[in-house]
Amino acid sequence: MSWARNVLLVDPGAEGRAGGNRVTALRWAMILRRLGHRPRRAARFDGRPADVLVALHAVRSADSIDAFRARFPGGGVVVALTGTDLHDAAGRDRLERSLALADAVVVLHEGALPLLPDAARGKARVIVQSVELPREPPPPPSGFQVCVLANLRAVKDPLLGARAAMLLPASSRARVVLAGTALDPALAAEARALMARTLRFAWLGPLRRRAALRLLQGSGAAINSSRSEGGANAVGEAIVAGVPPLVSAIPGSLGLLGADWPATFPPGDARALCDLILRVERDGAFRDDLVARLRALAPRFARAVEVAAWQRLLAELPPVA
Repeated sequence: MSWARNVLLVDPGAEGRAGGNRVTALRWAMILRRLGHRPRRAARFDGRPADVLVALHAVRSADSIDAFRARFPGGGVVVALTGTDLHDAAGRDRLERSLALADAVVVLHEGALPLLPDAARGKARVIVQSVELPREPPPPPSGFQVCVLANLRAVKDPLLGARAAMLLPASSRARVVLAGTALDPALAAEARALMARTLRFAWLGPLRRRAALRLLQGSGAAINSSRSEGGANAVGEAIVAGVPPLVSAIPGSLGLLGADWPATFPPGDARALCDLILRVERDGAFRDDLVARLRALAPRFARAVEVAAWQRLLAELPPVA
């Protein structure tokens, strides 16, 4: 494998901030090591020699991509796109420059391909994020728990589930539980206020990854209410766990679940989400259909599939000089 031994994985969130991109970067580093490469993570290009740059986030890593290409013009450049890259018009110029410098572009679901500039589509590879769950049996259910695994920031709309829970009728057993770090103080204050108003919602704060996955496994449904996504880890985790994800109807979720996924609601619509929670709680046939769909989708999220995809991509890059 002389074509790619030293890999610099640039993750702008490597310093401090937790979140889905950090989970992705750590998993990719593990996959690269499994393939025999020597990855190292950094928040930005540090000038040290590398054969390949894998940049997570085309816009936020744009300066690193520029600097690496200038310092090592023969090196391979892989640019992996996030939801912000795909949906934030303010960064369009930096996005297009990063894509122009890339040898390969990684997107996390098929629905991202039409969103790319025409010149980048030939470089694009879909690499679905794999999921490995804790091996213990899932915890026994308590009532009808609906979980939200999301940090508290506006693009995730993490409190929509709480607002939907407050609309549920008294006959419902459903309760929404949110796990995530408070990245927005205003949302944290709102979460505490909502907990004071209703027993149907609880915010647990940040959980370690294993504990968050156990929370998911013990739930009857999961909510992903994001307004934009590049391909959420949380949706893939719900698919593999067999826990029906109730998702805002955005490309980043439907690209993983399929355009015909029936458990969707308009972004920001608490009433529609409330109705969907009730349906999954009460309609056994509907829930069984969702679980069967998840069972058919789950093999796409196997670790071996993601490893093989990275092996093919790296083999396509220019050989090391």
